[in-house]
Amino acid sequence: MQAAVPVPCARRTTDFPSVRPTPQDLQQQTRELAIVPVGGVCPTLGGETMNVSEQHRGRFVVRPRRDGETSVLHVEGDLDVLTAPTLGTHLDVALTDNPSVLIVDITDVGFLSSAGISMLVETHRLTSRAGISLRVVAEGPATARPMRMMRIDEIIDLYPTVADALSGTKAG
Repeated sequence: MQAAVPVPCARRTTDFPSVRPTPQDLQQQTRELAIVPVGGVCPTLGGETMNVSEQHRGRFVVRPRRDGETSVLHVEGDLDVLTAPTLGTHLDVALTDNPSVLIVDITDVGFLSSAGISMLVETHRLTSRAGISLRVVAEGPATARPMRMMRIDEIIDLYPTVADALSGTKAG
């Protein structure tokens, strides 16, 4: 039996900075995230289909999980202009559950572009207004270094491990 993976089947409504999704938009996006077996097809907005095995061939994967009042998104691959909207969709879906803490683990991200950093900053803006604690797990030259160089760590709480983020214990 093949594993089911979440595949975003719709364009994120927040791709444009001036457009913010309503709760109804987020609920619709949640319904549009299909659970499709690997090797299956997913309809896209234009009616064409996308092969799921091509979508998750190791380049970029987001694995969501819920731990009580905490949502954790484990991100692997390159977080760039092409993959940031997919992360954005997963973030939107996680926020519809209204967790008290949202942890984004990017320790397995091999490349972090400004588009990925912008997505995290925008998520921080949304979570701070909603009273949700955003905690980003980033360690190493591909993730923590660029965020510290750009002083993003002064805005977003960075943690070296998921265990530290769960407990709220910052390094140093």
